[in-house]
Amino acid sequence: MGSESRQEGTVRRSLSERLRLARSRAFVGREEQVAAFGAAVRNDPAAALVFYLHGPGGVGKSTLVRHLADEARHATAC
Repeated sequence: MGSESRQEGTVRRSLSERLRLARSRAFVGREEQVAAFGAAVRNDPAAALVFYLHGPGGVGKSTLVRHLADEARHATAC
């Protein structure tokens, strides 16, 4: 039944789905990077083909990559 199941009129999500939703709610900023990546996922001809992510430790590189991966999974699932 996928990542959701119904039990007595409520939707129960899998742990991975609940974690993904929590990360998504906590993610703020980086609109420009997310928009550029979204354009690439949508095959926009003007979009970048390669993304280079760098910065000092603790600025959110891993969080951004996880967010972009979730966005890509969601885009390809639709």
